[in-house]
Amino acid sequence: MGIFGKKENSTDEIKMNSIKENEKNEINDRPQICCLDISKEDTELLINSGFNIYSGSLGKKVRVPNSQQNENHQVLTNFDFPPNLHEYDITIIDLDCSQTIEYKPEEHIRAKHTGKSAMALLSSYPETIFDPRPLGSFNLNSHIRKMGKKSHIFIIFTTKSYEVEYELVEITEGYIKRKDVFKKGVYSFINYVPISEEKYGKELMITDIKTDLKNLLLKNIKDASYNQTFYHPTNWENNKNVPDSNFIPLIKNSDDEIVSFSEARENFLLFFFPQLK
Repeated sequence: MGIFGKKENSTDEIKMNSIKENEKNEINDRPQICCLDISKEDTELLINSGFNIYSGSLGKKVRVPNSQQNENHQVLTNFDFPPNLHEYDITIIDLDCSQTIEYKPEEHIRAKHTGKSAMALLSSYPETIFDPRPLGSFNLNSHIRKMGKKSHIFIIFTTKSYEVEYELVEITEGYIKRKDVFKKGVYSFINYVPISEEKYGKELMITDIKTDLKNLLLKNIKDASYNQTFYHPTNWENNKNVPDSNFIPLIKNSDDEIVSFSEARENFLLFFFPQLK
């Protein structure tokens, strides 16, 4: 398995524990929902309501002990996606998840490897927090491309846009060779997101949208916050730029900037929400 392969894991503990506690609840086959970095409480609530859930992650941040000059540690990604994600109906992602775990050397060495060399990532001083999430987001993009023409709904809870620089190395017996340095962004899971200015705030206004969705947002907007704004894409029509009609602003801030939107893209329906309770 390559350097960007998914983390090995056995069973979905959240789902299994919830099912054991609620054996009388029937789990429906459809829709299949992939929850990435959604809290245990929210995931259990969905399972207890009969939804077919896979609980995964874009990856957890790792506290790396790079305490002095020239110190570095080998690291591996730890994202977790269902192998058949292309068959799922809905994906829910919390991009603002900030869970951090301690560095354990045994978790960053492959237990099974064939060949005399291996590829890995290197975390070097002064970096003390290795953030695999943008790389996990990039890997999610490859799964999404496999969906082809299958209809799919994405529900995204946003975070500020950022990139992380990664260093790729080749490891042989007693030798580490630097191969490449590259950057990936936390929004790279989907092609083209209309990112605008990073900005934090709590003053939110729901736009003139369909009543059912508006009522749903009104119930959940209290204590909500945003940390990223977006712009309205345009299309070139009749020799001028016109707002893309497939893009619908849902929530704006006090400066009339978009902080939440929905967008229809061929077989995908996207919902980008701020951090809602």
